[in-house]
Amino acid sequence: MSVPSLVAEGVSVELGGRRILEHVSVAARAGEPLALTGPSGSGKTTLLLVLAGLLMPDAGRVTYGAVALEPDGAPLRERRGLVLQAYGLAEALTAEENVTLPLQARGIPRTEVLERAAGALAAVGLSGLAGHLVGELSGGQQQRVALARALAVDPEVLLADEPTSELDADSRELVLERFRQLAAAGKVVVLASHDPEVTARCATVLRLRDGRVEALEAGERPLSPAASASLGAGAPASGGVVPTRFTPPAPVEVPTEPAPTAAASPEPAPTAPAPREPAPTAPAPTAPAPTEAAPPEPRAPEAGRAAGEPEEDDPHALWRPPD
Repeated sequence: MSVPSLVAEGVSVELGGRRILEHVSVAARAGEPLALTGPSGSGKTTLLLVLAGLLMPDAGRVTYGAVALEPDGAPLRERRGLVLQAYGLAEALTAEENVTLPLQARGIPRTEVLERAAGALAAVGLSGLAGHLVGELSGGQQQRVALARALAVDPEVLLADEPTSELDADSRELVLERFRQLAAAGKVVVLASHDPEVTARCATVLRLRDGRVEALEAGERPLSPAASASLGAGAPASGGVVPTRFTPPAPVEVPTEPAPTAAASPEPAPTAPAPREPAPTAPAPTAPAPTEAAPPEPRAPEAGRAAGEPEEDDPHALWRPPD
């Protein structure tokens, strides 16, 4: 069954005499996660609440499958999963009980309720904390309980507000993978977040500023491993862009003779004495006069030799042209 799109058309919201959203339009499509981002006070949380049917706009409308949302959230109410910033958990109940409450309210059999709750808690890495009171859990653990509660209802539409704000790197990666799996299953996923890691995983990014649309851009959502495998080596790595393969350049043939413009030749110039020519025990009869400038002579005034510099009579020393 295909999941309809969730669409906001010309939505405006005014609260306390202040315009929070002004003529905002955006579509969240199945399988294409939508990120709502922008600075604090830009209106992204308000837009998320409007898309969820929890807040009715003063102008414009929100539709799900071309049917306008009503004040009670219908027809989306039974098909959505919500993760709010305040979490909305009952601290006096266990993590498992918080997850089972919305399932019980829908009249789902108890056996299935417990199975769904266990699966959802395992999906966010909280199997070992199912029996702990929510009030005993850390902020990040509570955030994952709220996500497990949303996942347990098997929503067609998941809407989450700052879903990674309390998570460490490992937990954040785990949660982002769950969002990817939902989208890959053809569900609508809408995430309001400051986190660049969240926006990078979405297909579309709506940037808000002062309640208005600043930009609507393509995100960098990576393909699932299955999709990448089906497309082979040329599968897009992210954002639908196929990475360019590196092709090494063809080998360049080195000329046997030095180029005319070369400053130095690989072999000593004819006028330079070869480092091995002087005999170690007796000077050659044709040795240059003391007044002639031999290659080592101009470097004699230097205060010293840099560490690691070869001796002048080292056969492996680089030849230096005479001054």
